[in-house]
Amino acid sequence: MPQLGSLIPQGLTIMVVAQAHKLGHVDAVFMGALLQAATLQLGSYNPQELANTASALATQHHAGNAFLDALVEAATLKLGSFNPQDMVMLLGALAKLVHDDTVFTGKLLRAATLKLGSFNPLDVAMLLWALAKLDHDDTVFTNNLLRAAMPQLGSFTPQGLANTAWALAKLGREDADFMAALVEAATLQLGSVNSQELANTAWALAKLGHVDVDFMDALVEAATLQLVSFNPQELANTAWALAKLGHVDADFMAALVEAATLQLGSFNQQGLANTAWALAKLGHLDAVFMGALVQAATLRLGSFNSQDLANTAHEQVLRVIRQLPYCSYVTREHKTDGGLFSIDIAVTSQGGVKVAVEVDGPTHFLSTRQPDGARLPG
Repeated sequence: MPQLGSLIPQGLTIMVVAQAHKLGHVDAVFMGALLQAATLQLGSYNPQELANTASALATQHHAGNAFLDALVEAATLKLGSFNPQDMVMLLGALAKLVHDDTVFTGKLLRAATLKLGSFNPLDVAMLLWALAKLDHDDTVFTNNLLRAAMPQLGSFTPQGLANTAWALAKLGREDADFMAALVEAATLQLGSVNSQELANTAWALAKLGHVDVDFMDALVEAATLQLVSFNPQELANTAWALAKLGHVDADFMAALVEAATLQLGSFNQQGLANTAWALAKLGHLDAVFMGALVQAATLRLGSFNSQDLANTAHEQVLRVIRQLPYCSYVTREHKTDGGLFSIDIAVTSQGGVKVAVEVDGPTHFLSTRQPDGARLPG
């Protein structure tokens, strides 16, 4: 083992990067000794060395909290000397390592505010992604960042646009003007977008409630050409997004169902539940597919949470009711009292009798015996 204690910060950084990127694996004993030697010299590291070290460790998901705490402490004293790229690299690494230091993140954002004019499109997308992963929502900073980024949206890559939309949705930051500009930029790049970017963009727009029918038509057209490349999560997220936005396209959903049928064994419980919910919401009933979906869900019942179970159960009940000969009209999530309440399924018989069906029972009212503002007891 080399004399690690005699290495200068640059040499230690190079060795950490080499371990992470070039050797293809981590020698735990050597890495431990390397980090121990680095800890003693972190005060002498420059911003780029601190950022590169953190990034290398994040690549291999290899770093103890003690070392990261020491690295963050050293970085705090030098934030004024960090350039935007080093700030983004460091925060992105901490996000990947799930090392959430709210105080440090706040200080980094204050330093970043002074340099917003120097953030390029990649910096913006990566910074928002890191903040979303850390669940760190700073309203003032985010608004300032979006204002600075808006004129650059035409220079964002498809991945940058998709990641930015995803991050804003994750943070719950709806900015109608910014999202409209982002959608305009994304429209021009739909021919270069991959399946993950398509699904993430659709999911983000739905999560934010940003409705743009023309863009969704174009996105669906682009997605149709790539459905064979969609993985289970992407299929489920896309179906959920279309249902959430109320964007009905029967041909696309038929193609999505066909693609999903081939991968049902790889869907997780949330994906199965979200897909079942989406099909019911869009009124796209495919008995064969739903039978296969229910069979796949049955094998995973132990992993379902209450919401997953409710979504799947709703679809099953709806499918059975619609097959009853004496039901002339059946609708899901029926609004009553001017939209104040909703019931899971509303049924009108051939004789005109109206029946309300609450699939999961009166669970919304057990605690207070009062409507929760969204449900009406059936």
